[in-house]
Amino acid sequence: MTFIASVMKRFFLYPQLVPYGTLLLWVLPLVLLRSGQQSLMAHDEGIYAAQARSILQTSDWVSVQWGGKAGFDRTIGIQWLIAACYLLFGTSEGTARLPSAIAFVFSVLLTYRIGCHLLTPRLAWLGAAIFSVIPLVVQYGRLATQDSVLVFIELLAIWALLEGTKALLNNDTNSPPNPPFWGTLGLSKSLTCGGFRGVPERLLPTDSYLDSATPEQILAS
Repeated sequence: MTFIASVMKRFFLYPQLVPYGTLLLWVLPLVLLRSGQQSLMAHDEGIYAAQARSILQTSDWVSVQWGGKAGFDRTIGIQWLIAACYLLFGTSEGTARLPSAIAFVFSVLLTYRIGCHLLTPRLAWLGAAIFSVIPLVVQYGRLATQDSVLVFIELLAIWALLEGTKALLNNDTNSPPNPPFWGTLGLSKSLTCGGFRGVPERLLPTDSYLDSATPEQILAS
């Protein structure tokens, strides 16, 4: 009881942390309370989880493996995060969904920060709370797919650009992090999102070549 009282006392010493704490209390049950018997859903969850396991089995962190061969139907990205979670916490359905759950929580917090730039803190909090209970958002926050992580990257880019714009308008170029830093971060996150989603696919060989070439020839091209 003393420990809880100490934590609460420290928490309220920093009122700027209260919105983040209340949002965490609001969203964490949405991703933590689930049935332990829920298996991976077809088709994307199973594919991403299997490809992440193939990364650990083959020690190949570059190419996407499917059925023991290199596959090019989707880019690699979320598989890295799932494989890293497998390494840290073991292979399970819950571990496969962990990257999406973490991305969902941080997306809610970023929505609040973006709202503080554009609206009042009260409306920003309400917007983040409403965003966190949108059925589609909650669903993807509980699935082992790339959608929740992509939303997080996009929100991170928007937040970074807003931070850079705010610092630039305030002529706050001498105090780190400065506007070029925020602008570079926002641009890099935007490019990361594009590469995460589909740029590597456009750099792949043509379908006719994929049909005739072996996986070794494709990887060497």
